[in-house]
Amino acid sequence: MATRNPTEEWRRTCIISLFCLMEDELNGYNLKQRLKKWRIHKHLPVSPATIYRALGKLEEQGCLISRSVKNGNYPPSTVFRITEAGKQLYQELLEEEASFTRTEFSEHVFIGMCSYLPREERKRMARKRKQDARRHLKYLQQKLDHYEQEEGKPYAEWLLIDHEIHMVEAQIAWLDHFIDLIAKNQA
Repeated sequence: MATRNPTEEWRRTCIISLFCLMEDELNGYNLKQRLKKWRIHKHLPVSPATIYRALGKLEEQGCLISRSVKNGNYPPSTVFRITEAGKQLYQELLEEEASFTRTEFSEHVFIGMCSYLPREERKRMARKRKQDARRHLKYLQQKLDHYEQEEGKPYAEWLLIDHEIHMVEAQIAWLDHFIDLIAKNQA
């Protein structure tokens, strides 16, 4: 299981919040609804509590401006709008995210700690992992094949699916390599 990194989570929550506010001013509830509608939450998990904290902190930093809005008989709602400073922070945070670093692969525990297992058991487990990866690859390919871009949705979910397909393909190729290393008694 991946180790939680609060700094990365916070940075991504800020990016997500600022991203959702680029076109419209929204309250926290509408922002959460946008996450669902655009299916961002499926690829970048973020808790509602973290979103609300981020909105408050981003406002304190001058990245957002809020105002109270009364809607019918409902209690007033706080609506947020992104500022130029918020747009600048959004760009800076994306620059940080653009540095490609791969961390916390699920394979680390298996690959790093399987050396005490008999060779045949390691190969069996690696083959099972490869089989599971192929099933996942098939699922992703079907998802991509049937993906319908929603008009006006700037979130490029299909690109994330395509990226994941390529990453799983690479993972499968590496598992073949790993199985060969086990067979040669090098792993």
